[in-house]
Formats: sequence, C-alpha cells, structure tokens
Amino acid sequence: MSLVSPQVESFVLRFVRDVSDPDASAWRGVVVHVQSNTASNFTDFADAVAFIARYVPIEKMKDER
Repeated sequence: MSLVSPQVESFVLRFVRDVSDPDASAWRGVVVHVQSNTASNFTDFADAVAFIARYVPIEKMKDER
C-alpha cells in the first residue's frame, strides 16, 4: 500500500454579469487557485484555462485520452 498522498489542485471559478447595465451583456469571471490564493480575472474562458494550466498539465491530460 502506497503512503504517498495524491497531488490536489483546487480552483474556484466565479462568473459575473452586471444585469443592471443593459449594455453589459457579456460575462466576465475570476479563477482562483485555492492552494496559493492567486487569482486571475478573465473575459475569455481561454484565459481561465491558461491560468489553470500553470498548475495542472492540461495538454498532457488531453494526450492521455
């Protein structure tokens, strides 16, 4: 039995849209890496994925499918 703990990376994604402004129909967001408490704002989801890729090898995961 292995005594090595799994590596865990946790993220919080928050999506926001200002409904009081009829011209602000676009969504924006923030992604937070829980372990380091670092955050990144985004308006394009690709930017959120790029932030997550700093902590999780997303490209490697694609190759394993």
